Amino acid sequence: MERGECDQAFVAGANLLLASHHYRYFCSIGALSRSGRSHTFDHRADGYIPGESVAAVLLKPLSEAERAGDRIYGIVKGSAVSHGGYTPSITAPSVDGEVKVLLKAWADAGIHPASLGYIEAHGTGTKLGDPVEVSALQKAFRQYEGTVAKHNVRIPIGSAKAHLGHAEGAAGIVGLIKAMLSMNKGLIPAMPRFEALNPYIKLEGGPFYINVEPEEWKVEGDGLRRAGVSSFGFGGAYAHAVLEEYRGAVGIKNEALKMEGPFIVPLSAKNEARLGEVVLNLAKYLDDPLKGEHFNLSDLAYTLQVGREAMECRLALVVHEVEELKVQLASYRKGNRKDFLIGDVKKDQSDFLLEGEAGRSYIETAIKKKESQSLA
Repeated sequence: MERGECDQAFVAGANLLLASHHYRYFCSIGALSRSGRSHTFDHRADGYIPGESVAAVLLKPLSEAERAGDRIYGIVKGSAVSHGGYTPSITAPSVDGEVKVLLKAWADAGIHPASLGYIEAHGTGTKLGDPVEVSALQKAFRQYEGTVAKHNVRIPIGSAKAHLGHAEGAAGIVGLIKAMLSMNKGLIPAMPRFEALNPYIKLEGGPFYINVEPEEWKVEGDGLRRAGVSSFGFGGAYAHAVLEEYRGAVGIKNEALKMEGPFIVPLSAKNEARLGEVVLNLAKYLDDPLKGEHFNLSDLAYTLQVGREAMECRLALVVHEVEELKVQLASYRKGNRKDFLIGDVKKDQSDFLLEGEAGRSYIETAIKKKESQSLA
């Protein structure tokens, strides 16, 4: 699909291991780790470990995401995909194939690779594949004259496979999400359980290194964090994306899109005891300072109204702002029940009141008149 033909798209990957034949086959060709770990870039690298994952991101043009007031995690500056056309085996990568896709992605993004602050590598944890990938990165960087000497860059490289295993069909999207979250938090995770460098990998004289401790992602002045994400498939498929930090008006909607209260916040559970746990979980969420950033009460109300299963025991809160919601949740947890809209659909047997044309008319009128208490 050409750019501009689609306003938005979910990009997803899934890898579920539901039968043993997957393990038997890759064990038979010597691809799986005998030690049970993906030791990416490590001297103990002896193959990979499959991992399960289901992951998705929503892509939209930046201007549309800003206009809608979306929570923007980052920008895809550029990308490239290619296929080598031939490979001696399904697990044998090509240095030149990887170099070509790296150079193409950097050109598509319009960036100098010295501006990259992190590389999320493919990094399967094999003795052959890891050295090939590092060699390709170094060779691609050398295409930019003076990159290392002039800019004195030092770029950490990591791989989600060392944390989670190889998610195979979902590995690329997992790596992208890891890089995006690292940019957002300004923190680069350490390579887990790293002991010593794979002897076939040579990092001397190049910009790359492996951080064995979590590292603050620093930028100079008003610079933006940037990351490169690689994903190389079996049989000679190559992909690389360049991500950039977003520093715009995060979560601020246009005046026309702003929602005004009161908001109906519905909660439900199988019984009253579990409902108390649901209330507690929401209270903890609201008190978490990391969750509170860019928090939108209308988004919370919408999600709880349309994105959750409605169970038997129910509680509806009508609030205008987050602090009011916190107060009501605290009051409920202290045992106050008389000031709340609480019900059990099995015990109360009141659903029939909203059935048929009369029930629909009642709801439509309450919506038009914005009678939140009645709707709740």
